[in-house]
Amino acid sequence: MKERVRLAIVTRAWAPYHKALHEGLAMAMKTDGGGLTLIYPENEKHPFKVNSVRPVGENLHIQQIKGTLTGQGWYQRRGYSAQSLGTRLPSRQMQAALRAARPDLVWVHELSPYSVGGMVMAKVAGRPVVVSTDVGKGNRNLFPLSVRIWHAAWGLLADGWIAQTPSALWPLGDNGQPRVAAYHAADARKLAVRDAVGTSEMTVFVQVGRVSEAKGVDFLLKAFAHLRDSGCLNWKLLLIGDDSDGFGRSWVEKLGLRDHVELTGYLDGEKLMTKFGEGDVFTLATRIDTYGAVVQEAACMGMPLVVSQYAGAAEAVVVPGVNGWIVDPSNTEEYSDRLGKLTDAKTRLEFGKASRLMGEKLSASVRASAIWDWMKENFL
Repeated sequence: MKERVRLAIVTRAWAPYHKALHEGLAMAMKTDGGGLTLIYPENEKHPFKVNSVRPVGENLHIQQIKGTLTGQGWYQRRGYSAQSLGTRLPSRQMQAALRAARPDLVWVHELSPYSVGGMVMAKVAGRPVVVSTDVGKGNRNLFPLSVRIWHAAWGLLADGWIAQTPSALWPLGDNGQPRVAAYHAADARKLAVRDAVGTSEMTVFVQVGRVSEAKGVDFLLKAFAHLRDSGCLNWKLLLIGDDSDGFGRSWVEKLGLRDHVELTGYLDGEKLMTKFGEGDVFTLATRIDTYGAVVQEAACMGMPLVVSQYAGAAEAVVVPGVNGWIVDPSNTEEYSDRLGKLTDAKTRLEFGKASRLMGEKLSASVRASAIWDWMKENFL
């Protein structure tokens, strides 16, 4: 390996879990005198506060470049409202930024046209390219055929894979390239364990995310109605997320759960984490989630987990009977039974400790060091 190694990451994704991973990677590289450059599009829209997603580090440089965003109308006609949706195209500024970074290795996140542009530029310059992705053979049915073909074709150019979900360990462009797991990681060092977990007579369950059918809120509330009807009443459910269309409220009224359920509405930042921290047990009833980073955050906070089999994080984070259970959320009796078991304080305490250990194992700081070791072994 060279005395000073340079890594460039081409991505348009701003998210808290990327911040944690990139900061951890920069710290790991610093011990070897390495430098990290992140190349983002200029004016990319996202729902987060800047400080929660913008990584910082002494050896970390952010280069924001101009580029064209097209196709917003296609998304709007299909009911999407996020301003960032659209196809971001590569640009000459990207080429200039890569040239200035002089990377020994290029990491592109996902295979959007923007990232593929960075991949092609790197390959033309004779640099190896690794790809991080959520997409793999295990969850390909969640994506349109056109996306699957695109990933399979461009993935053949990848020299290595960073799997951000368990399914991505078997990428669509699999050509026997080396790979490493780095799931949507929270930083366990920055998420405190709630002191009271496992000790209260009243069990507080929590689900975080949009209060919607996609997140399985109807399944969740039916399971809790069954728990109530079985005679278990010492619990409360926090639903933290946007319910502006009234989906959650209507199901709460329909099932007569008003005395047991609190709908907080959308929260972020410190308010979100404070409310999240009131939970004793985390549950996610989702019908579909390629991963579900919030599951890993809950593990870092020392919460037992009851997670839908349709969340990618279930396979990665939940060890059945050790720190929680994986459930079919449409199976009301099974779901209710697993929730009920965690109204026992001793079980909560035991499972919560195991969750924290799992959260630490998968923490961004730990996985970032593993990625850096993998890069050095295979490419540098």
